[in-house]
Amino acid sequence: MKAKWIKIIKQISVIVGIIVGIVTIIGIILGWFEKCASPEKPIIYQGSVQDDKTRSQIAGAKILFIGYTNEIPPCQTDNNGFFYISLSKEYPDVKIQVTHENYEPKEFHAHLVKDFLKTRNIIYLTPKESGVKQPTSETGQQERGKESVNKGNASKIMQEVQKLVDEAREIKNSSQADDIYHQAYNNLSISDQNKYKQEKDNILSLDLDTRVKNWNKFFQKIGY
Repeated sequence: MKAKWIKIIKQISVIVGIIVGIVTIIGIILGWFEKCASPEKPIIYQGSVQDDKTRSQIAGAKILFIGYTNEIPPCQTDNNGFFYISLSKEYPDVKIQVTHENYEPKEFHAHLVKDFLKTRNIIYLTPKESGVKQPTSETGQQERGKESVNKGNASKIMQEVQKLVDEAREIKNSSQADDIYHQAYNNLSISDQNKYKQEKDNILSLDLDTRVKNWNKFFQKIGY
């Protein structure tokens, strides 16, 4: 009787093993079909390239992915300064270089999860001293007139800057806050812009969320 039960148990073990094997194979096959039916979606990296001073869009800027030249082709901003490129998820971190004949080149690292998933990325380039065309006499007079008005209306300038800074602090969207903080900086007096240029450049080299935090600290530091 004991031998009979041992035989039955062994037969059941074999059957269970066969069932587990079949289920495993079916799972593998279903997983393979699912992967084929739903291929991994690429990451879309998009945004715009802008003049650091005027905030105008820069057409014809080249975006290069350093170290992945063979796998990731360079892209270029369109006539409106926008770029769009589809990238594989196999590159979690890339080094990007942005160049334009009239601007200083810029290099920075971008992370797949933190940066590529954003719908809006703005890259600021600093004009070369002799690269951008000089303004005409008419626009030059306008700029000089604007500078003169700014000097004579320091109080009005401070109020405008304070208004923009307060607005930026209320906005939760980092991209919008960054734009307004930058606008506030450009509304500072020309002497202040020259004085704090290095600090501003350091802020612009940071990722978006950190940049917004540092904008806030910067304006607190200078009294806003």
